[in-house]
Amino acid sequence: MPPKRKHHTPNKDATFTPDSPYSKRPRRSATFPTHQTDLAQAIYDVIKDHEDSEGHLVADTFMKLPSKRYHPDYHEKIVDPIDLGKIGQRIRMDEYRDIEILTTDIQLMISNAKKYYDAESEEYSDACKLWDLYLTTKARLADNVKPEESKSRPGRKPRGRTKPVDDPESDYEDLDISQE
Repeated sequence: MPPKRKHHTPNKDATFTPDSPYSKRPRRSATFPTHQTDLAQAIYDVIKDHEDSEGHLVADTFMKLPSKRYHPDYHEKIVDPIDLGKIGQRIRMDEYRDIEILTTDIQLMISNAKKYYDAESEEYSDACKLWDLYLTTKARLADNVKPEESKSRPGRKPRGRTKPVDDPESDYEDLDISQE
């Protein structure tokens, strides 16, 4: 019988911090702006908790997929199912590196609902309300987010004009407009 393998750690003194290469949870990259996750979470919270004029939670239908037991045709008709629970999980796992990825997932969820439910149904109506709510919330919250600092590197000259702007003639001195 061969001897058992010993578990080998590359460095026994290595600290297992979230930034450590040995940590089990994927770390955030340095280029990933934190405000994108915060923006996604804020939009998600507004959508999840929104009530219509009658006190009905609009997103209630979309928190969980229809069960396979009671709605087997949903899972046959819809190729790529997604619900708000899955979207919330992806937000917590920092999978939305860009807000447009969140937009794609919300749009997929809405199109799935529109494909499955009748146009006269309450679920179809809620899907339309949810999409409008998403777009307005995204626009409103995105305006409040400060733009990131410019990513110009120190020591580099900015591209563009090298001639003074106040001299309108200087733009045309170097042009050869003679046609042969």
